[in-house]
Amino acid sequence: VNASDWFVISDETTSTNIVATEKLLTAWRQNVDNQILMGRKFCPMVVPPKKWESLKVGGYYGVLSQHSQLLRLNTMASAYTQQYVKRLNQADISLTLQALNAIQETAWRVNTKVLDVANHILKNGGGRAGMPYLDSSELKPRLFTETPTELELNKYKKQMTTFIRKEKKRQSLCLRLVATLGVANEFKDYTEIYFPYNMDFRGRIYPLPSFNPQGDDITKGLIIFADNVPAITDEKQLEWLYVTGANLAGVDKVNYDDRIQWIKDNYGAIMASAEDPLGTTFWQGQDEPFQFLAFCFEMQDLKTFKATHGTAIGWKCHIPIAFDGTCSGLQH
Repeated sequence: VNASDWFVISDETTSTNIVATEKLLTAWRQNVDNQILMGRKFCPMVVPPKKWESLKVGGYYGVLSQHSQLLRLNTMASAYTQQYVKRLNQADISLTLQALNAIQETAWRVNTKVLDVANHILKNGGGRAGMPYLDSSELKPRLFTETPTELELNKYKKQMTTFIRKEKKRQSLCLRLVATLGVANEFKDYTEIYFPYNMDFRGRIYPLPSFNPQGDDITKGLIIFADNVPAITDEKQLEWLYVTGANLAGVDKVNYDDRIQWIKDNYGAIMASAEDPLGTTFWQGQDEPFQFLAFCFEMQDLKTFKATHGTAIGWKCHIPIAFDGTCSGLQH
C-alpha cells in the first residue's frame, strides 16, 4: 500500500512498477543541488589561512570559522573521544600546530593551461582523458516482447541492474567533475590560493576544501605551486622532474635510470602534447592524464627557459614532485 505521495504504483501485464511523482523528482533535484553547494562550501582561500592556535581556532576566517576545527572527530559524544580531547588540551602541541600552519601557508594557483583543455573537453561532452561522458554512452536495455519468458525477464533485470549501476557512477563522476571545474574557473585569475588544513586523531593532515592538492587526477593537474618556489641550482635536479613524469605515465615499476630514459625517448610526444593537447592523444593515454599534461606543459616551459638562457639553472618548477611514503615510520 502506498501511504505517501512520493511515488505511485503502476500495475502492468508483466510486472508492478513504482513510478516517482513530480514531488520526489523535485526533491531529488534540490538534493543534488545541495550536494554540489556543500561540495563548494569549503573553498580555497585567496589569503593565507588563519594560523591554528588551538583545537578550535584556526583555518578559515569569518562565517566558515565556526565549521572548522583542528581535529576530524566524528564521534564527539563518545567517552573515548572526550577523554582524548581532554588529554590533548593538556598537551603541548605547538610543534604540531607549527607544521600544520606551514603547510596551509603554502601558496598555490590554478594551472590555467590544463583548465582550458579540461573546459574544452567538458564542453564537448567529456569522454576523453579519463573524463566521464556527460550523456550516457550506452543504450538502455529493452524488452522486445510484451509477454517475455521468465528467462528473458531475468536477463533483462540483470541488464537493467548493470545499466543503472553504471549510470549512477557516471552521474556521480559528472557532478564531481562539474563542481571541480567550477571551483577552478572561479579561482583561475588569482596569482595565489591557499588551502586550510586540519588533521585526524592519528595526526594525518588533510585539506578542508574538496578542491585540493590531494584530490583525483584532474584536480591535482589543475593545481600547481605559485611563483614563490625556489629555482633549481643544478641541472641534475631535473632528473627528479623526469622521474615524476614517468611515474605519472605509469612507468613506475622500473629503476630511476629507465624512467629518465623513457622521458628522453618520448620527448617529441611530450612536446607535441604541450603544443597541441586537443589534437594529440599521447598524454590522454597515460595513467594520470591531466597530471601528465601538466608535466608536459612544465617541460615545454623548461625548453623555452633553456632556449632563452642557455641553461636550466634558475628555472622554477611549479608541479609537485611526489615521493612515496608508504609504510614510512613517520606515519606511526
